[in-house]
Amino acid sequence: MFKEGFYKKLYHSIISKALTRVREEDVYYEFHHIIPLSLGGSNDKSNLVALTAKEHFICHYLLTKITLDEDHKRKMIWAFYMMRVDPVKGLDERKRSSRYELARRLYVENHPTKKKEIVEKIRQSTITFYSSEEYCQKRKASVKYTKCKCGCENLIEYYGKIIPKFLNKEHYFTYLRSDNKPPVSAETRLKQSMTAVKRIKSLTEDQRKDRMLKSTHRCDHVERGKRISSGKKGKSTSQQELMGKRYARMSDEEFKAFVYSKKRPDNIIRRMIKLRERYA
Repeated sequence: MFKEGFYKKLYHSIISKALTRVREEDVYYEFHHIIPLSLGGSNDKSNLVALTAKEHFICHYLLTKITLDEDHKRKMIWAFYMMRVDPVKGLDERKRSSRYELARRLYVENHPTKKKEIVEKIRQSTITFYSSEEYCQKRKASVKYTKCKCGCENLIEYYGKIIPKFLNKEHYFTYLRSDNKPPVSAETRLKQSMTAVKRIKSLTEDQRKDRMLKSTHRCDHVERGKRISSGKKGKSTSQQELMGKRYARMSDEEFKAFVYSKKRPDNIIRRMIKLRERYA
């Protein structure tokens, strides 16, 4: 059960000293199983010894050193790890012990999930549980339905507290292109525009290219550009006119917030004000 050596001698010396001493009233003691219960020990008085908190902690550390069997050693590591828990207060100052880090490391290194067979056992148990008739019936009973927000009348199944709004991305983009969405105020549009510009400017050239490739418009962007250009034929595309009309749609407060949202030279600010006045 225990391997011979220095650690075993040290363990038995602490136990022998504790068995022969007279307990003092003003000292805190904890009862320790000389042979742990998980290793076949009993609750008999002959297997119990009163140790100080420090001695108890050290003894559990020594048990991780001297236990031979691998499964038994894992149990001793768990017991040592749990020494940081106070039976009344829960987690307390013991976690600050210099040995806590060692206890935590030993616990992680010897965790049962390090073994492939245990991981496989957990996996199979999980599969069995989620494929069981009891779970399937419980899942069916808890299912809820909501209509897709794009207006297609399709029902979406959901189980948790978070209610999905759309069936999939295509329905979301259909919603964006439709008149079903509520009107967005000019102030909100301005905030969204400023946030988008700030985010795009923070990207590198490669990130911008990658963003374009992963965009929702999965198409030939050159051809798309040509179609946009052809669609603008015969229409006013003056940048000054477009910007002037955009400024004119803003309220005084929105326009002021937009102008001073970043540092601009005085001549640019004057130009923006003149544009707004021209198309007001």
